[in-house]
Amino acid sequence: FVVLNLAFLVLDKLLLFRVAKIIRQRGRNRKTILVVGTGERTKRFIDAIVKNFSWGLDVIGFLDADERNVGKEIFGKQVLGTYNDIESLLHSRSFKEVVITVETKQFDAIGGILEVCEREGVSVRIISDFLAGIAKRFRADVIYGLPIISIIPVPQDEWGLFIKRLIDIIGALVALAIFSPLMVAAALGIWITAGRPILYEWNVVGLDKKRFNSWKFRT
Repeated sequence: FVVLNLAFLVLDKLLLFRVAKIIRQRGRNRKTILVVGTGERTKRFIDAIVKNFSWGLDVIGFLDADERNVGKEIFGKQVLGTYNDIESLLHSRSFKEVVITVETKQFDAIGGILEVCEREGVSVRIISDFLAGIAKRFRADVIYGLPIISIIPVPQDEWGLFIKRLIDIIGALVALAIFSPLMVAAALGIWITAGRPILYEWNVVGLDKKRFNSWKFRT
């Protein structure tokens, strides 16, 4: 029963993702994006969107620090204003999300953009090379008013870990039921030829470097 529920759950998720992908490929349920920045990182982001139309992202325009670029067309879209125009643009147009692609050294110039987006209830994504060569997974939190970036060496998806643990337990029980006659025969063979103990204990290092005991046949 548990295995069937798990299988149906996985199939349900796959079906939903597939349906969403088809709908987005047909031009529906898409998300309008305002991009902050016009540099090389911006170009890579635009190229990725073009290659992956099923992501459902439509870039409407850009913001640039230099007001001389306002009105120009870059990467096929228009520069709609400078960083200072973010609030008026959010009021005049319907943007679902703001994507920041400026260089890390320019982050001090986007503080106002982050504040406006938070006030207006618009989601922000930051594309940055900060920590990119050091950590594959990290999480940002605000604890007691302090912004904290946590580097995560091991994935901590609680739902995923629960599913993995469930599969491990079910798989172990099934394997134990199938191979129990062979294990009993092996135990008898060791007892007859080498005597006791039949098993020996050893330490295994698990998640978070926690040690636990395991047993093997003495051969």
